[in-house]
Amino acid sequence: MDLSRPEARASEREWLAGRFQAYRPQLRALAYRMLGSMRDADDAVQETWLRLDRSDAAAISDLRTWLSTVAGRVCLDMLRSRRARRRIRQAPVPDPDLGQQRRAVDAFLAAARHGDFDALVAVLDPDVVFRADLGPGSPRQPLHGARPVARHVLAVAPRFAGLASPITVNGTAGALFGRPGDPIAVIAFTVTHGRIAAIDLISDPDKLGALPPHDRTPRSARAVRAAQLPHIPCTPPPGGVEAEHR
Repeated sequence: MDLSRPEARASEREWLAGRFQAYRPQLRALAYRMLGSMRDADDAVQETWLRLDRSDAAAISDLRTWLSTVAGRVCLDMLRSRRARRRIRQAPVPDPDLGQQRRAVDAFLAAARHGDFDALVAVLDPDVVFRADLGPGSPRQPLHGARPVARHVLAVAPRFAGLASPITVNGTAGALFGRPGDPIAVIAFTVTHGRIAAIDLISDPDKLGALPPHDRTPRSARAVRAAQLPHIPCTPPPGGVEAEHR
């Protein structure tokens, strides 16, 4: 095919677009696993297509591998950019080790489950902030400080023991509270230097209902889109935070 002719280039682009669409679900799943956000995953997939469209397709011997590699690089760039923006906002930057984040969250949930105030305070940063999004018409002010947050958690924790499942939310350790197919809330934890510096809770039914169907079932290590948690004002719902981790 003479690619110097406009009709030939158009035909090749159409063929390439068709191949890309066939791989789109796999690329989206890859980006979702890395980024923990469906919106970011869609952005990463779109950027992957733009890079493919600008590339010399004839030089690509294995399109599937090429797309997976490029999508992975795009996601890494997005994660670096996300971390840099947090630094600029002077917001708490999560520890890079997800395992370390999870250990802090496990300790938090265990202390809440057993009503251990001192252990709860120990895992919270002294300046921890607790925010909750309960939906329109339910504004709440954030709670600040380890002791006020610990007191609030222990006031509501017993009602939700046994309902928590470990997940990742926007790339950080989190928890989903509720029964399969019927989530009550999603919580994201920002763990900095081994302590929890921010707790963001969503129990807005509309946002929970927007979770992809396969994400409504609590499951270990499930990545959940939690509607961009970091900028949510308030405190937890009349039924709140705790749970049993496993």
